[in-house]
Amino acid sequence: MNTNNGLPSGWTVMQQPKWKPYALQSLIDTNPYPAALAKLQKQKKDCGYTDKWYQDELRKMNKEWRNKVQSAIEENSRYIDEQRAEIAKVRAANFEHRYTERDYADLQFMQNLIKTRIAAEGQNNGVLIGRIVDDYINTQVGARAIMFLSGDSEVGKLLQDYYPRAAQNAKSAAELQFEKDKAAELDRLESALIPFLQANIIGGGMLKAAEERVTADIVKQGDELYFSDEADEDEKGKEKGYVYRPL
Repeated sequence: MNTNNGLPSGWTVMQQPKWKPYALQSLIDTNPYPAALAKLQKQKKDCGYTDKWYQDELRKMNKEWRNKVQSAIEENSRYIDEQRAEIAKVRAANFEHRYTERDYADLQFMQNLIKTRIAAEGQNNGVLIGRIVDDYINTQVGARAIMFLSGDSEVGKLLQDYYPRAAQNAKSAAELQFEKDKAAELDRLESALIPFLQANIIGGGMLKAAEERVTADIVKQGDELYFSDEADEDEKGKEKGYVYRPL
């Protein structure tokens, strides 16, 4: 009788299921391993394949599944790294101020005015200095002047507490819009990243289970080879009147 891979001729040798290039989230959603395992078991039963054939094919399938999950996680991790780099890029972006010569002149004038008044009227008194600051901090140019003066060697220490308020009031409409757009973009990118982070966690559990199957297959195959060799030696020993047991 002709044979085909150890099977009677005319029998159809069913091919093992081939994993399609799913992304990690798709692997999680579809979880094709149980269906592939059931198909393999049905194939063995319907075609009358041997246990050895089944174990060999199962080992192949387990390795293929492990590699597919590992590859999907690596692909997912690369995307996470790319998104994190994009988030860092957006987070590092700053508004570009474009001052004209007139803007610089007005700013210099305002700094000199505030500094002169603090020296003449402030008397190192926090209340008096606060009144002077209030005269200017609610205007954009005044707020900018107070920001710069907070680093001044003569009056900086007296104005440092006003810096946060001055920095907020110094922002132009364009800068405020920039910050609004930046916050919206960061929120969009970070929200889009969450499913991929979650997928990596779930995928990590899937990979652990897949690796455990592959390890169990290796151990089982080793045991089968060992005990098969032992049985062969027993048969040889019986022929000679003794039973051989390896140490």
